[in-house]
Amino acid sequence: MAIWNPWHGCVKISPGCYHCYVYRRDAEFGKDTSKVKKTAKFDLPLQKNRKKEYKLQPEEEPVYTCMTSDFFIKDADKWRQTCPFILNRPGRFLKREKRYITLTGKTR
Repeated sequence: MAIWNPWHGCVKISPGCYHCYVYRRDAEFGKDTSKVKKTAKFDLPLQKNRKKEYKLQPEEEPVYTCMTSDFFIKDADKWRQTCPFILNRPGRFLKREKRYITLTGKTR
């Protein structure tokens, strides 16, 4: 399973967020989940392996994105614009679908 977390952190927006595993896990390590920060793996989709192949191969398997955040969280606006390839291939489920439509002008 390929995972890419370009940023970490989130803000609870619905009752479904009450049992968020990210908040629970971060609390164990004394992290403040409400502060969204760019991760060290931000540029992972651009990294290549020793064979000069991209490390993430979306053609071979899905790339699960923002497992510890939300791709469309407002705090990430300044970084998201460098990720246009994601905006053209949204996931099946979006917590902030209205923001996706506002930012891209597209519906699924």
